[in-house]
Amino acid sequence: MNLSELSDFSDESSDDDKPIQGFQRRRRWGRYPPSKTAACDQHPIGITRGEKTWDFKGVDGIFIREAKKCLDKRQFTLHMTYFAEEPGNYPRFLPVCCFKGQPDGYDEEDSDWEGDVEVAPGLHSTERDGYDERVHVIYSKKAWMGKQQCTWYVNKLLEEVGDDCILLQCDGYESLLNAIESEDKDGKIFELISPGNCSDICSMPDCEVGAFLVRKVNNYFDNDFDLRPNDYVDGKVTAKDLRCKFTHWVDAVADLYENHKPMILRAFQKCGIMIDLDGYDKHKIQVPNFQTYKPPDKEEEYREEPYTEEELKEFEKNEKDWRIQEKKKKQQKRKAEQIKRNLKRAKLDL
Repeated sequence: MNLSELSDFSDESSDDDKPIQGFQRRRRWGRYPPSKTAACDQHPIGITRGEKTWDFKGVDGIFIREAKKCLDKRQFTLHMTYFAEEPGNYPRFLPVCCFKGQPDGYDEEDSDWEGDVEVAPGLHSTERDGYDERVHVIYSKKAWMGKQQCTWYVNKLLEEVGDDCILLQCDGYESLLNAIESEDKDGKIFELISPGNCSDICSMPDCEVGAFLVRKVNNYFDNDFDLRPNDYVDGKVTAKDLRCKFTHWVDAVADLYENHKPMILRAFQKCGIMIDLDGYDKHKIQVPNFQTYKPPDKEEEYREEPYTEEELKEFEKNEKDWRIQEKKKKQQKRKAEQIKRNLKRAKLDL
């Protein structure tokens, strides 16, 4: 399935505005069409059931009550790279699972240590045989993407990109930005950095996609745990077994990529990353909790200075007025439905 089948998009550029296929219009893209527009992010996976987080203590599995979910007790970090348009039904760049483990060459005293993050000498040599082959697996002492892990990722991404140039939206994670600067000698990756403290507004992976993937992986754990809870609690399901299972669960989620494509495209559009040059789709840009927001017109002069306090107050007033009107509409609708039900009941009584 291509992007045009999902939302009437096309990679071809056209200077005319003629309708195609009925009321559809051909979109014009800039330097980065959908197939070359990407976003990446790290999703910490910590298995939670209710208010408790699953972890291993020795060989035994235990639930720990945590104030902050998933952060300190993450089982692994899932690093995903999304493209607005994918050529197949599986992610173009394979999912990356970053597990806890001491990678080959690790030196606690040297932050610039060199080694192989795909090898963890402390783990059993046969463990990798149980990993899903469609998932990249790397290791980190704390299961997150550090300097060496990000360097590995950038080089893998450059291999996948080949001769293409891509736009990559990412957060301001220093290790990743440094890795792009040091490894991308030919400028194949143009990084679009999400501003801090507002990723829910402008970060594509944070716009429902990341939470969806994390929830799906948790569901697989819940189902497996419910089938044999005693095996988990008694230590019959080891950390090694669970790591292998995680790779297969991640693959199972990614294997539904064809079904996820509309959601992924919608996330690119909501954040304003995948909007055509003529602005036909600008109405798809959404700002959470700001329903009256209207994107600027194409002819509108670019503005660098921030909004004034008076302008912000006007935005706030318009939003409040809109919400009051929406509340009244809902109340009137409920009242009308109640009157309709009462009349229907009265007819039945007669």
